[in-house]
Amino acid sequence: MTDRPCWKILLIDEDPEVYDLTQEFFSGGCRRAEIVWAHQRAAAVQALQEGRFDAALVGDNVEGHSGLEIVQKAGPVPFPVILFTQAIRTEYSEKVLLESGVDFYVSQQEVTPDLLVHLVDNLIDGKRLRLQLQQARLSAGVQRLVYRRTAVNDLPSAGCECALWEIELDPSRPDVCCEDLFISPQIGEITGLAVDEYPDTLDSWLERIHPQDAPLITRQFDDLIFGQREALDVELRVRHKDGSWRWLACTAKLICDAQGRPLRVSGAVRDISHQKASQKEQERLLSQLTEALRVQSRLLTENQRQRALVEQLLEIAPLGICFLEGPEHRLTLCNPAFISYGLHHSPVLGRPAAEVWPELAPELIPILDHVYTSGQSFRSIDLPLQMPGWPEERFFTLSFSLIPGDQDQPAGILAVIEDCSEQVLVRKNAMAERDLLQALIQSIQDEIWFCDLQGNLSALNPAAAAASGILNPMGAKTLHELVDQIEVRRDDGNPRPESEPPLLLALQGKTLQGEEHIRIPDTGEWKVRQYSAAPVRRYSGEILGAVMLARDITVQKQAAQAMQEAHAALSAANISLQAAHAALCKSESRLRRLVDSNIFGVMYVDLHGRISGANQALLEVLNCTHADLEDDNLRWDDLIPEEYREIDRQARSEADLRGGCKPREIEILLRDGQRLPVMVGYALLDETPTVYACFLLDMTEMRRAQRTLQQYAERLEHSNRDLREFALVASHDLQEPLRKVEMFTRLLEKRLAEKLDAEDRELLQRTQDAAARMKRMINDLLSLSEVSKSEQPFVTVDLNEIASGVLSDLEVRIKRSGGQVIVEPLPRVCGDPVQMHQLLQNLIGNALKFKHPDRPPVVHVYARVIPGSGSNPAHVEINVKDNGIGFDMKDADRIFQPFRRLHERSRFEGSGMGLPICRRIVERHHGSLQVYSEPGVGTMFTVILPLPPQDHTPDLAPPHLHTPV
Repeated sequence: MTDRPCWKILLIDEDPEVYDLTQEFFSGGCRRAEIVWAHQRAAAVQALQEGRFDAALVGDNVEGHSGLEIVQKAGPVPFPVILFTQAIRTEYSEKVLLESGVDFYVSQQEVTPDLLVHLVDNLIDGKRLRLQLQQARLSAGVQRLVYRRTAVNDLPSAGCECALWEIELDPSRPDVCCEDLFISPQIGEITGLAVDEYPDTLDSWLERIHPQDAPLITRQFDDLIFGQREALDVELRVRHKDGSWRWLACTAKLICDAQGRPLRVSGAVRDISHQKASQKEQERLLSQLTEALRVQSRLLTENQRQRALVEQLLEIAPLGICFLEGPEHRLTLCNPAFISYGLHHSPVLGRPAAEVWPELAPELIPILDHVYTSGQSFRSIDLPLQMPGWPEERFFTLSFSLIPGDQDQPAGILAVIEDCSEQVLVRKNAMAERDLLQALIQSIQDEIWFCDLQGNLSALNPAAAAASGILNPMGAKTLHELVDQIEVRRDDGNPRPESEPPLLLALQGKTLQGEEHIRIPDTGEWKVRQYSAAPVRRYSGEILGAVMLARDITVQKQAAQAMQEAHAALSAANISLQAAHAALCKSESRLRRLVDSNIFGVMYVDLHGRISGANQALLEVLNCTHADLEDDNLRWDDLIPEEYREIDRQARSEADLRGGCKPREIEILLRDGQRLPVMVGYALLDETPTVYACFLLDMTEMRRAQRTLQQYAERLEHSNRDLREFALVASHDLQEPLRKVEMFTRLLEKRLAEKLDAEDRELLQRTQDAAARMKRMINDLLSLSEVSKSEQPFVTVDLNEIASGVLSDLEVRIKRSGGQVIVEPLPRVCGDPVQMHQLLQNLIGNALKFKHPDRPPVVHVYARVIPGSGSNPAHVEINVKDNGIGFDMKDADRIFQPFRRLHERSRFEGSGMGLPICRRIVERHHGSLQVYSEPGVGTMFTVILPLPPQDHTPDLAPPHLHTPV
């Protein structure tokens, strides 16, 4: 393998293991590499500045400096620089790397030997090609150049003998070429022309083509533009500066936009004059051989010397040559090159072709018969053959020519065979690499989006086209159509502006990356997407379009959040564990102090009822001493009366199962025969029930206190009942004088109608109004007192039905005010239907009454469920919001006090009891009533009520809008 091409690669890293790893990577493959190791900063900077290497691999750390800092210190580097770190460092942005002169960034963890060799090969060739193109732009003075790496990579390359060319087309008229014609400097080596002598138009170049070849390339060029052929591939002659003709192989490919309109033609030409000369020489040699064979066939018996000459020529011929004689096509002559191909079974001389090539006979014999009888030559290019004993398939170029004999009889057929397996393999490998690259892009699971300058989605990979789970294009052809069809939010939860999609920002020259939340149209589910977008530029810096890569990271986000929560929970658990340990120690100390403090009795009882230990408090309760314990004179079973022994046994059984039991209230017998009420509880001291810790509390004082509390409760209930009866009687007794005042004032007004002047009538009217207002206040006071004493049982109430009834009752007031009431779906609650109706009617009526003078009232009623957590039950929040006059929040407490008003009675009617009644209703339903208001803007009342246990989610119904007819 010493003939392999060799690179000279500079490695910058102070770690010897990185050097060994790099040596291992470049030890095999189609390339050899001389690795020059620079492990000191000064030497590394000097080596980068000298420019005598093919490429440089720059590692993580050299004498405390990062590889990126060394590249920046060296300044512009004329060969490719690959940042080759142990792991990807996120602080190295694309902008920083490009400005520092780094051509590629890769980590040692994700690279393989083949990938690194292939990467270095592409970067070296790509940088050399870019330098050539830049030199061509400067020398030719071309203002607009078009170059696409993907198009050039699809074309064959032949080293320095290959020249690149490109022609701009008008998409609306592809048959008209633009003035932009680019040809790389290698054309000067082919044509002998200097840069300032290059023809500047396509027609000028066509004039230098041989007249016999010009129609062929013109026809193929037209077929390529109009889609009648996939690529241009032609051999032609071009006039050299010295007047000679040079043979060129011209290949080209048509580049189209996303709509299939032709944009440019990119191609390459290479000098094949020496191949043509070699082919001509081979033809001349073949002609000589043919002539020699003809002479040999005629004078074989007369001139052995000439036969020897022919055999000598055959011996040195580079092609496989054999002679098939007679109609049976017997193999009478073959040269060493033919034998080396292995296209036969030994021995072969003197045997018919059907026996020499039995596998090929069905196809080969008819061709030989046709050549033998018709005299027409036959040529087959890249013919695949598989012979027994061959490890793989091989390819050959076959030529059969008839050799005339005496008296117009054919002497035989001259067969020329050339093994072209290597050339075919090279072409296949090139096509396979191209297909592999395309397949790699197509198989990437991440979305890849491309758009042109007009915002058209020019290209996208299958993952992007089929990503209905993250983005559903829904037939969108442009970015603006796509933006209108999807809902996107930023990472902070705010909607993303329509003018800020990543691809549109990338078209403005910005490089950005981030995360966004996208709502899937089909399911309504939100997904988290990570994206990166950047502009696609020409080498001149002009923006051609934009590209974006996107990935669904919803699962990763959820996992990260779960990990954070788990970490927080673990930290909290650790803290809790430490606190529990400290608390345990503290609790043990407190328990010991508690037992010793003699606040309640503690004793230890075994399975046989023997009291083995007790504190002083227990001994005092039992009127015993420690001597009684030591003499074994105390047994717990003897202290329990017969009727309480079953309760005591159940308490011990519960302690056996759970380690402890709920305290039971029993009585014990004292030595003097009296019974003492006590509260008793058991706890196991060990996992095996052998000894119980028994806690005993004297309940004598507690029973006495309970009897006292029961007496107080009965007295309080009697007092409340008397107060309610008094309120009812007082309200009725107060109404009787008011009725007489009303009656007498009407009688006076009727009897003295002709005698009363205007002032007297006003006094009578004011008296009647005061009596009516007093009557309303008494009725409202009675309603307030009846809210709490209502004995109506709570049932499940559908607030939607209640709201519908309220709107029906208020229909006249709504119509008179010219406003509207909007009721969104409300839940079911547990309560009194009549009081729920009164509550909503008072709140909505207040919103209609206190309307703003400059606008009609709009009342919005809606609800929100507050989920329960732990022991907290679920609640519902009902809001009644208006756009009325509002009030200052410093008066928020006053509006819930009976008969308190914020406005003059002449401006707004009412007694001031509506809101106090509402608060009393809400409190009876175990809820709360809150208010928020702003003067001139409006008021919102919030009612919070518990939900029924089986209904934590409200029944939704269509919003009800009540507007005046």
